Amino acid sequence: MHLNIGYENVKTFPTWFDEGTAIFFSGSGAKHVVEDFNGSYSTAPSQDYQQYDLNFEYLEANLGRPRMLELIKQSIDQRDYTVALRALHIADYSTLVSEARDWQQKETIKWIVFWILGILDVVWIIRLTLPKAPRPYVTCKHCGYEVDNRTFQHQFCTQCLKKL
Repeated sequence: MHLNIGYENVKTFPTWFDEGTAIFFSGSGAKHVVEDFNGSYSTAPSQDYQQYDLNFEYLEANLGRPRMLELIKQSIDQRDYTVALRALHIADYSTLVSEARDWQQKETIKWIVFWILGILDVVWIIRLTLPKAPRPYVTCKHCGYEVDNRTFQHQFCTQCLKKL
């Protein structure tokens, strides 16, 4: 991404936008490799880089990919990183961070609920397919009285005394 906008233009964009677009277009996200000024590499993304990735995931989820790509292009052409933020009525970077984190929490809760409901569905289907245990009661066809089948000794209803 840095090469696409030109190194001299990188200075006009805040780090979160510059690095966020690089992460977004590379798809590196959690596997982002960072080189520091000493020449050493880190494969564990910093909290900042994780936040940059989350910011762009949030923007894409709310704008849609085609609109987001259009707004990123406009931002680069106009040298104004706030184009996408204004499209979502976001005032500044701290508001973006807050909304992205709230969105992530809601998405996480949605997936947890989805999996719990899926597991409950599977359990319910298994329960429906299992053979049912015999009823422990016999209902008298004359009076409707239920006689306990487990202790039932004779073939007569103990309520109406008629044959079952």
